[in-house]
Amino acid sequence: MTFVDTSALFAIIDADDSRHDDASRILTALLERREQLVTTRYIEVEAFALVQARLGMRSVSQVEDLLNAIRIERIEDTIHAQAKGMFLAQSRRKLSFVDCTSFAFMRASGILHAFAFDAHFAEFGFTLA
Repeated sequence: MTFVDTSALFAIIDADDSRHDDASRILTALLERREQLVTTRYIEVEAFALVQARLGMRSVSQVEDLLNAIRIERIEDTIHAQAKGMFLAQSRRKLSFVDCTSFAFMRASGILHAFAFDAHFAEFGFTLA
């Protein structure tokens, strides 16, 4: 199982992103292997907001198309509370609350791999796809 982060979704959608080719290649490989892809509602919201702000509403439909191939999970209250504690304890400007929810969700779900271009995933012990 592989967790899909906003950084990967954005890189796939934005053809001008420096990681676009890598993202497309990785996604193709994951799909060919029939890897189970999972993300959270928090990532869905973050991806919609980022793509809308940077690329416009037309590109938001591409996010929706990508998300159709990914299982989207809710963040339960216990995971939310763990993430909030992690976020406040880290007290770092560049580490987002959404990142912390992803890490807490991945740990609780036993997910070790992330399709992400955010170095925080590796820093927190996850393998990048």
